[in-house]
Amino acid sequence: MIALIAAVLAALGALAVLLARRWPRGACLAGVIALCAATAAGVLAPLEGPVAMGDAYLVDTQLIRLWLSALTGSLALLVLVTLLVAPAAGPPLLACVVVAVTALSLASSEPGAALILAASCGIMALAGAGSSWRGIFRQAAVVPAAAGAAVFLAPLTATSGETAMSPEVIPAILLAGAITLRLGVVPFHLLPLRAARTSPLSMLPLISVWAPFLFGLLAVAWATTGPVAEILQTSSARDVLAVAGGLTVVLAALAMLVQDDLGALMGVHAIGDGALVLLALASGAPALPALVLWLLVSGLARTALAAWAVATSSRMGGRRIGETRGWIRRAPLLLPGLMIPLAAGIGWPASPPFEARWLIVEGALPGTAALLVAGASTVLAAGYIRLVWAGVRAADESSAGPVTPRRGVTHWGAAGLVLALGALALLVTAGFGVEGFTSAAAAASDWRPFEPR
Repeated sequence: MIALIAAVLAALGALAVLLARRWPRGACLAGVIALCAATAAGVLAPLEGPVAMGDAYLVDTQLIRLWLSALTGSLALLVLVTLLVAPAAGPPLLACVVVAVTALSLASSEPGAALILAASCGIMALAGAGSSWRGIFRQAAVVPAAAGAAVFLAPLTATSGETAMSPEVIPAILLAGAITLRLGVVPFHLLPLRAARTSPLSMLPLISVWAPFLFGLLAVAWATTGPVAEILQTSSARDVLAVAGGLTVVLAALAMLVQDDLGALMGVHAIGDGALVLLALASGAPALPALVLWLLVSGLARTALAAWAVATSSRMGGRRIGETRGWIRRAPLLLPGLMIPLAAGIGWPASPPFEARWLIVEGALPGTAALLVAGASTVLAAGYIRLVWAGVRAADESSAGPVTPRRGVTHWGAAGLVLALGALALLVTAGFGVEGFTSAAAAASDWRPFEPR
């Protein structure tokens, strides 16, 4: 019932936002109310038995409660920041749609429906962000088609008998290709990167983080337990997946050092984090609980960083790093708002996210290569050093516009919300290691999607 309640509340919120779209502040407020209600449902609604939905059913698990609560709570705070500094109907509408699709995807017992829903969420995110380049949509449209074809063909090829080349190879290739396209793995990173560079900053968590992470999580869950699991665990398949994932992480760490646009910077960071999905696919079913924890923490941290980018670009009048000179002097509260989610996303030795990253990488790569990729994943955050350097420099004429008292109060309020969102990410990261706080490790370990009940 948790997923169904959250989906209904999010759908009602999307309808309310549409009705109030000519009044941006009202649309944001309607979205915040719907997301807060969905968060309350995720936290308070009891776990119940399967709910029939035609030939399929929706299930309730602790993992669904945890994922939906984190998603809706963080998006509610992000939309609040948008309401204060740059009100628009797009972010709350898209946030409600993503929540509804996520709830139904996570709870669906049918892998085909779940994967197609999750993949289609990416197309809706791009459309909601106003992306106009047709190449982005062509790539995004291939993902649900490939994922659906893989799920449909897998049972057929499994019963077709032995041949010179195992027929399960075809659905395995289709699924791995869909994951590669959706997450922007090298060499398919240019289209998602362009979408991140041209989309509003408030849309970034939906375009580059929660939508692709959801698809990657469900795809790995099915691939490591479904009919194609044996194919993907052959040595040749594991080597290809591990090389592609590891290379993407290393190149993303290098690319972080040269990005000048806040959207591109965070888009590259999300690609580097998402590449661990391929490494988890190479590691097999034992890496699935670690992948759940990693994607959840990364999603919260990336959402907090996007809120920081929205508040900073509004305060300084631009989204390029050179245009944010002096942001620490003008909005000192944004400094911990940047550093806290970075710390939460990286983790620290012996913290669950830190250990989850190492477990995923170690399961896919040998010793030295694993150390290199794990180190590159950790130093992805080094790209934000340039932001700190820009913050301590004196503001120039292009980034030192006057601020009225009313706008000053608004910006301080937004900075406080950014700090609260970063603190939420850090709290959840620390809470993973406390027994009884979130039970995240147990929820991830007990998650068995698409199993018959």
